[in-house]
Amino acid sequence: MTITRAAKRTAAAVYADSSSMRITLGSSAIDFSNAAAPIFGNVVAMGGRGMSIYRDTGSRLELEWDSEGSFEKEVCAKYPKSYNGIQDEEFSPKMGSGNDLYVAGSTSADLKEAIDDMNNPSEDGCSDGGDGTAGACPLGNTIDWRSPKDGAGAEAVVAGRACGSLIAVTATEKQGVAFIYDITNIASPQLLFVKHLSEISETQNPGIAYQSRTLGDIDPESMIFLEASDSPSGKAGIMFAGAWSGTLSFWEFTCPRCSDDGSSADDRAQRRK
Repeated sequence: MTITRAAKRTAAAVYADSSSMRITLGSSAIDFSNAAAPIFGNVVAMGGRGMSIYRDTGSRLELEWDSEGSFEKEVCAKYPKSYNGIQDEEFSPKMGSGNDLYVAGSTSADLKEAIDDMNNPSEDGCSDGGDGTAGACPLGNTIDWRSPKDGAGAEAVVAGRACGSLIAVTATEKQGVAFIYDITNIASPQLLFVKHLSEISETQNPGIAYQSRTLGDIDPESMIFLEASDSPSGKAGIMFAGAWSGTLSFWEFTCPRCSDDGSSADDRAQRRK
């Protein structure tokens, strides 16, 4: 394989900035016109640790705003036990309620082995999964595990109108922390609030929290913004789907009330049972 000078320079810069990071590259960076002698044209990193807003100029997209490292800072400040931690399918229980993934005939041998390891304190498990018994680790025992890869990486972003403003919502994939922004001014979005979709996971592994019906949404990869006209409650809200918790939740916005001096509180969201 031939590597261009531009690719070498970019790779060196990335390595110098974060030599311990795990970087995923897009295949479009490699020219396979000649399969016997592909050319590595450039380093293209896929994904990130926040979200960006681009303006459509008609001929191209121009970056208006980027959250940069604010997701990790906010999670660390609001939910320190969730900082760059991880809860996903590998933390599923082997026995008892909620072990459907482990016993399913369609589950691969590799995934079963990973679940075995995550539930074994001698491997990657914990001596206390949250109720005094050994099993998979709670989110609070995995702090920083995700830092070498995508940290507080978000997978989906939705936007719509609520409380007279244009609102954007996203959530971190592995920690389940949602971020709600007012993006009415796309050049200067305002963070309204941060909400954990499975706060119990900080102290209880998914199997234990599932049995008590307090699990919430793990791995919220899918979400839908329902404006007031489309909402079953008549109020704008967000539907979150937990890919690995198998859960669905609906959170509606409670619009702020103005005080006598005209100031108002931040928008908030409450969960409808």
